[in-house]
Amino acid sequence: MEEHQSFLDEKKAHADTYGLDRLKREMQYELEQKDITICQLQHEKETIKREKEDALNRLSQFVSVQLRDNNPNIVDLNDPNRPMNLAEMFSELYDNEWTAAFSVMEDKLQPEQIVSFLLDMVMESYTFCNEKAYSSWCFVTKWFLPEGAHNAQTVRMALKHGQKRQAQTLFSELETGFCDHIIEKCSIEQLRSAFSNKELAKYVNLCVKVCFLMAVNDPPVIIECPNRGKAEMKFNRDEFKEYTKRGPFLAYYVWPLIRLHAGGPLLGKGVAQGADEPDSPAVWKWSK
Repeated sequence: MEEHQSFLDEKKAHADTYGLDRLKREMQYELEQKDITICQLQHEKETIKREKEDALNRLSQFVSVQLRDNNPNIVDLNDPNRPMNLAEMFSELYDNEWTAAFSVMEDKLQPEQIVSFLLDMVMESYTFCNEKAYSSWCFVTKWFLPEGAHNAQTVRMALKHGQKRQAQTLFSELETGFCDHIIEKCSIEQLRSAFSNKELAKYVNLCVKVCFLMAVNDPPVIIECPNRGKAEMKFNRDEFKEYTKRGPFLAYYVWPLIRLHAGGPLLGKGVAQGADEPDSPAVWKWSK
């Protein structure tokens, strides 16, 4: 009887031990499954976090592009050729190179003719540079930026910045092209030969450089002499400073004004000759 009870107790103990081992294995399995689930959830969390950060970065870039594209009110302070700096360069061009070029031409033309010719050089170079910048931009956008393309605005901004950076490498080519253009256009022999003068050449080359930097700015910086050649114009002192004579009327322009963009705020006043009486500007042509 005692042996039978002992056998039962031993069997019960063995069953209890087996049950505990089984329970232990089941709990261990559940823990392992929970660890796997936790790892999967952590991985999913990191993936979602990265996707969120990537989406926020894309949104930030998109908003940045929307704000900066063709917006003159957003200024890159790291850009040495930003509009305010171009206005300073343009003012220094008049104060320094214009004055030197005027001096070397005094034995070739009358003072008013020199003023007219030097003004024509800066206005012609501005037109020349704008045409070059615009034509190259049209070519790139036509062939490499189809309308409605994915990220078109972002790509367009990148191309604009690339054009602006590339401008530094094109000055020599543009200067040569512009001088050839003017010499071919010029009908006065002594003016054609004057381009070999170092001071005049320096003035013309700097006109090209500054005007091309204006042309590739986004949006382009503007220079203008409003209604140039029109008769009986009043002198606008809000936009122009007097040259050598004051007066309520404008006799002729000497140097153009500069604006942040077309129709935009003034970055720098121009220079013009005043007159006491309204008069028609004298017509003098140097070009064919």
